[in-house]
Amino acid sequence: MDPELIAAKELLEKSIDSLGGWLEFWTAIVVIGLLIEYVPEFIERLKEIDKRSLHTKIGGILITVGVAGELFVGVIASSKETNLRNVTDSITASLNQEAAGARKEAAEAIERSAKAESNLAQANALAANALKAAQGFQLEIAQANERAANAEKETARLNKLAEEERLARVRIEEQIADRILTDEGVIKIAAELRPFPGQQFKIITYWESREPLALTNRIYSAIIRAGWKFIRPANRSNLIWGISGISVYVHPAATELTKKAAEALVSALDKQGLPSALREHNPKDDPTNMIQINVGTKP
Repeated sequence: MDPELIAAKELLEKSIDSLGGWLEFWTAIVVIGLLIEYVPEFIERLKEIDKRSLHTKIGGILITVGVAGELFVGVIASSKETNLRNVTDSITASLNQEAAGARKEAAEAIERSAKAESNLAQANALAANALKAAQGFQLEIAQANERAANAEKETARLNKLAEEERLARVRIEEQIADRILTDEGVIKIAAELRPFPGQQFKIITYWESREPLALTNRIYSAIIRAGWKFIRPANRSNLIWGISGISVYVHPAATELTKKAAEALVSALDKQGLPSALREHNPKDDPTNMIQINVGTKP
């Protein structure tokens, strides 16, 4: 509200209050004039006419002045009241304008609030959709993890099967693969047999079979390298059919040195992955210090 309008309103109200006092004053003058005019007439009815005329004149003057004062004050009061109404109307208009502005601001605030609520509702909807999508993603992730776990289990199972098949193939290959004595193995066997130089030996195998014959030649090379002496049989005889593995025969009556040489040969062959067995000749056979080596088929 305009402070100047409020100040003008208060000033007019004070002026009207002041004029009200003046109106009472002039009204009192009129009353006094009337008293002066008519009261003496009853009190001094019998007095001289001149005195009564004077009283009448004074009373008339007072009445005239009082009425004039009432008129003057009434005119001014009317003007003040008009100004007061104008000021009041201005204040009312200002208040109405302020109220309209307040209503407009309130409407705008309500509109903003509605928009904010709408935005909040949209945000809540988006958040709900995002949460729903996140839950969907979590479900998909869980399903993917489950599929991955199942795939890992299946992969492990297949790997196990593949490993079992590989080991089976290795075992089969080992079973069907030729026995091999490497050059390094030949050197190591010769080194272990070298403490028994001149030890006599003979070796028998399946001369017509490729694998036993090849291994026999490698063992022969190692023994000859150690300085042992090969005794060639008068007749080239084959092993009896069905013998497998390597057997080292020594006569029970052989010397201790020969027996130790036979034991060293068995040990050296075992170390090179060629299992062999130390056996004794029939005691009824003629005593001999010669070691016999039988190389059969692969066990």
